[in-house]
Amino acid sequence: MTIDSVNDLVNTYKPANSIPKIYFACLAAYNVGIIHGAWIDVTQAVAAIHLEVQAMLADSPIPNAKEWMLHSNVKANILLIAKDANIEEIHNRAIFIQKHGELALALLMHYGDVEQAENAVIAGYCGKHGSELDFAMDEFQAFYMDAPIEEVHPYINYQAFLAQELKNKFLFLHIGGKVHVFDNT
Repeated sequence: MTIDSVNDLVNTYKPANSIPKIYFACLAAYNVGIIHGAWIDVTQAVAAIHLEVQAMLADSPIPNAKEWMLHSNVKANILLIAKDANIEEIHNRAIFIQKHGELALALLMHYGDVEQAENAVIAGYCGKHGSELDFAMDEFQAFYMDAPIEEVHPYINYQAFLAQELKNKFLFLHIGGKVHVFDNT
């Protein structure tokens, strides 16, 4: 599956039926044409994932198998993981998505890494708005207006304010018909 945009990614995420599982395969068996592995829930503790991988390798038809690879997934495509990702990275992505849902997916697609995405949630989240223009209007009123906005609204070019003042300072993520805004400074 190719994911080209945040909307494509979010559309693949269905929280009601998603416990990300990955098929960890024995590399030694795979190299001789045998598919041997186990589906593993990557939201469990890292140590538990390691134990399940080791149990799968111990049960391999190839004696003394030591290496594994990511072979397939169910709902793990939403984790945006590389084939050579380590177990801790896979687990961290799964937990982040479990915690923040669609917003996590969009942040992972933008930043690429869980630590930066988590920092954006903790330090820079400015809320959910109907549109970028709604956010621009709210920001303008909060910082530049003492008078009620209705009185001067027709005279303000909010599109220009958004483009010139806000686009470089904020990250706008469009999810489910709403805009999530993050301070980018």
